[in-house]
Amino acid sequence: MQGKLVITEYENRIFAILFDEKDNPLEINLLDDENNILGNVYVAKVKNIVKNINAAFLSFDGDNQGYLALNDVRNAIFINNKKNTDIVSGDEILVQISKEAIKEKEPVLTTNINVSGKYAVLVFNKKDLSISKKITSEKRRDELKSIFVPFICDEFNFVVRTNAADASNEQIEKEIKSLIKKWEDIKARAGHATPFSLIYGNTSPYIKLIKNSYDFELSEIVTDLEDVYNDINGYLKENEETAKSIRFYKDESLSLNKLFRFEKIINDALSDKVWLKSGGYLVIEPTEALTVIDVNSGKNISGKDKDKEILKLNIEAATKIAHQLRLRNLSGIIMIDFVNMNDKEAENKLMSHLSALLNGDPVQASLVDITKLGIVEVTRKKIKKPLHEIV
Repeated sequence: MQGKLVITEYENRIFAILFDEKDNPLEINLLDDENNILGNVYVAKVKNIVKNINAAFLSFDGDNQGYLALNDVRNAIFINNKKNTDIVSGDEILVQISKEAIKEKEPVLTTNINVSGKYAVLVFNKKDLSISKKITSEKRRDELKSIFVPFICDEFNFVVRTNAADASNEQIEKEIKSLIKKWEDIKARAGHATPFSLIYGNTSPYIKLIKNSYDFELSEIVTDLEDVYNDINGYLKENEETAKSIRFYKDESLSLNKLFRFEKIINDALSDKVWLKSGGYLVIEPTEALTVIDVNSGKNISGKDKDKEILKLNIEAATKIAHQLRLRNLSGIIMIDFVNMNDKEAENKLMSHLSALLNGDPVQASLVDITKLGIVEVTRKKIKKPLHEIV
């Protein structure tokens, strides 16, 4: 797929929309969110321990606090001198923001610091080498293992990303060395830092977006913002990203956001109703606890081909739902009420289709089960705020 990322200003805010080769929107990102601290590493101070939920709350920047699950803490890096590894109030430890604040929930913190690259992620305290399941070639997986194993140590390990499948061995080794250097820099800075110091982060959000994108989804970047163009152009040259090109758009008669229909795309992605080509439609309702999606036929389906028509409608709806989850960045528990089917074989076809679509989502998503009432349960990992909370 030859997709493009369009970065421009809309209603005084900077948006980036990823389009496929037919200019259909796949993903909407807001890039000027001042609270975008995901991935930042801080020296945080423990404010209190809440034993009944086995968690600690830490102030990481002096003004805001985050949640740290104590059962996930292994070999935390303490800045203050200690004789043991028990976390107590007043301790100063190195943490990373692993999930943004969502609604009333505070940011989630982790002591397992990771440093992310295009082809791999270095993870502190990780025991095993992990390779993306989307890399299916056993030969390539073995090659990647042989590249990474010499760099593994007791302190850290790696997660090999999907983009490594088509990268050269030289590119991967260069990045591994760069990740290790960044990790060493983090430890060195933390060693003489004061509480609430930002140790690692502040990467431009659009550079983060490009680093985290799939190579097979992105070949061109278009922007009409000069600073953004210069930063990305410098990043692409520095990292030898020859597979991607960046283009500066300049046309006073037609703005970039109008050319690519930003207003319509964003408004449609905030609407509770999504139409299907068949005449049916989805109703998407995010709530405090979960997201409910109702599939409606929009017409009376009857006759001898009723079961086939319902399956066809549900297959179309499943495709649209998977697209909307990514476009709106919906996460957590998602309950889907498809049009009822009496045919078990047809139901299995629908579930198989939906499961395959979810497996292709860049964010971890999975089909859980069908309840006794016929409601399909899906989960999608919470990482960033959904679109309806930030726009």
